[in-house]
Amino acid sequence: MSEQPAAAFPDTQWSQVVRTALGPESGSREALSGLYRSYWYPLYGFARGKGLQAADAEDVVQDFFVYMNGQNLWAEADPLRGRLRTFLLVCFQRFMTKDFRRSQAAKRGGGAVHVDLNVEGVEERYAAELTDPHASLECFYHRRWATLVLDSAMQRLREDRAAANKTREFEVLQQFLSIHLPTTDSYLDAARKLGISENTVTVTVFRLRRRYREMARKVIADTLDNPTPEQIEEEWQALIDILGKPGF
Repeated sequence: MSEQPAAAFPDTQWSQVVRTALGPESGSREALSGLYRSYWYPLYGFARGKGLQAADAEDVVQDFFVYMNGQNLWAEADPLRGRLRTFLLVCFQRFMTKDFRRSQAAKRGGGAVHVDLNVEGVEERYAAELTDPHASLECFYHRRWATLVLDSAMQRLREDRAAANKTREFEVLQQFLSIHLPTTDSYLDAARKLGISENTVTVTVFRLRRRYREMARKVIADTLDNPTPEQIEEEWQALIDILGKPGF
C-alpha cells in the first residue's frame, strides 16, 4: 500500500476533541460523543478489573467524561496527545485514584456527554475476554483498543460496501477479511452463495482486505493529532503486536 501524505487526514477525531478546549466549535460535541461511544468499553473493562461492580464501572466512566469535559482537561492534553489511548488511560487512572465523584461532585447534567449505549451482554463479553488472570489491566485496555480499531474499520467497510450496493457480497465475504473472524465457508462455498466464480471471490477478497487495512489506518489516524504515515504505521504495528497476530 502506498504511503499517503499527512494532509490526507486533515481533521481527526482527536484533533476535534482537543479543539473543544478552545471553546465551542461545530462538530466538537459530536466528536466527544464519538469518543465516548468508542472508548467507553476499554475504560469500563479497566474499571471492572479494579474491582468495581458493573453498575459502578458504568457510572465512573460516564462521570470521567463529564469531568474531562466540564473541567476542560482537554486543554492539558498537549504533552500526551500523540496517542489518544495513552492520554485517556493516564487521565482515567488519575481519576480513579482520587474520589472525584465525591470531591468534585461530578454530576450528569451541564457539560455532560449523553450517549445512548447498548450495554446488553457487556458483562458476558468482559468475562469472555478477561481470559488471562496474569495479564495487566493496561494490557486488557490496549487489547480492547486494538479490537476497537478493527471493529470500527469493519463497520466503515460495511457502510462503504452498502453505499456501493454490495451489502450481500460483504456479508458473505466478511469472514475472509481478518484472521480474528471465524471462517465457516470455503471460497467455493462463497462463490456458490453469490453466484460467481471462485476466482472472482479470490480477487474480490484480496481487494476487500486491502480496503479493510486502509480503513483501519484511517481509524488509527483518528486517534492521533496531526498524523503522519510513519505514526500511523507505528500504531498499526503496535496493534498487531498487542493482538499477537502476524498481520491482516
